[in-house]
Amino acid sequence: MVDTHSTPTRPSGVPQSPFSSPALRRLDTDALRERLKEAYGLLKEKERNLFLAATVGQELVDANQQLQDDFEQLQAELESTRAKLAGE
Repeated sequence: MVDTHSTPTRPSGVPQSPFSSPALRRLDTDALRERLKEAYGLLKEKERNLFLAATVGQELVDANQQLQDDFEQLQAELESTRAKLAGE
């Protein structure tokens, strides 16, 4: 499988700048501006997606902690009830 998202490297192993692409050098200023605008839009969308994923993840952690706390409280109540019943 070919990784189309990695930065190309020179034979020396030094990464090439994505801006040194011959295809980009052939584009005029307006086309480059449009490409840059698209790139910023994609970055903004990825940032929003990462923020949403982090928010959902934190909400899951919080909900899990609440479930754990509730479970431990119920266990303590059960033990207390068992102790009272055993003492009667």
